[in-house]
Amino acid sequence: MNKSILSIAALIIAVVLFLAINIVGGNAFRGARVDLTEGSLYTLSDGSRNIARKLPEPIRLTLYFSEKIANDVPSFKSYATRVKEMLTEYARSSGGKIDLAIVNPEPFSDTEDKAVAAGLVGVPTGRGSDRFYFGLVGVNSTDKQQVIPFFDPQKEGFLEYDITHMVYLLSDAPKKVVGVMTWLPLEGMPMNPMGGRGVPPWQIIEQMKELFEVKSVENAVKSIPADIGVLMVVHPKGISPETQYA
Repeated sequence: MNKSILSIAALIIAVVLFLAINIVGGNAFRGARVDLTEGSLYTLSDGSRNIARKLPEPIRLTLYFSEKIANDVPSFKSYATRVKEMLTEYARSSGGKIDLAIVNPEPFSDTEDKAVAAGLVGVPTGRGSDRFYFGLVGVNSTDKQQVIPFFDPQKEGFLEYDITHMVYLLSDAPKKVVGVMTWLPLEGMPMNPMGGRGVPPWQIIEQMKELFEVKSVENAVKSIPADIGVLMVVHPKGISPETQYA
C-alpha cells in the first residue's frame, strides 16, 4: 500500500479518535468544574456549601456592579470576576434555592435608585455625577433583607465569610444557644453612677449574637442549663471542683 495512503488513513483515524474523545469527555464531565487557581479562590468551604445546600426556602441575591466604570480600573475588574465566580458557586451549591442576578446600575436609572434605596455605597468616579457600585443585596421570601454595601478588594480575605454570613442570616435558621462563662468583661461594664466611664461589649460577643443566642453562665454553678448546646469558657481562673465537673 502506498505510504501516502497510509499517512492519510492514519491522519483520519487520529481525527476520529480526537473527536470521539472530546465528545465522550464533554458528556462525562459536563457540569464538573476544576479550580486551578492558587489557594482555590473559587472553591467554597464545606461549611459555606452546606449552608447553601440546606436553605429552607429560596433567596434572591442581586449583585449591583458598574461594569463599564470597572473596565478602567484593573484591580476592581479582576476582583469582580472572583466575586461573580464565588456567587455562581453559591447558586450552584444551593440546588436552585439561590436566585442570582447581576445588574449594571446606569446613572439616573431605576436600577440605581433601587441600589441606593437598599443601602449600597456609590463611590464617586470624578466623572460628573457618575458613581461606581459594587455591592450585594439579598432578600428572602418574607422580604427580609441583608446588604453588603461595597466589595472592597482590600478585604478580599473576608469575601467568603461575608457572603456566607448574609446567606445564613437570610435562611432564618433557628439560632443555636451558646453559653458564655467568662472571667473577663466580654459583655462590657455599665457606666459608673459616680462618673466612671462604661466599657462597651467586646466585638467577639457582638459578632456571636448575630449568629447565636448567647446566654451568660455564672462562674460558680453546679450544673449547666440544658438548653445550652455549646459552652464557651473564657480565661478561667479559680474554678471550683463542682463547676469543673459541670
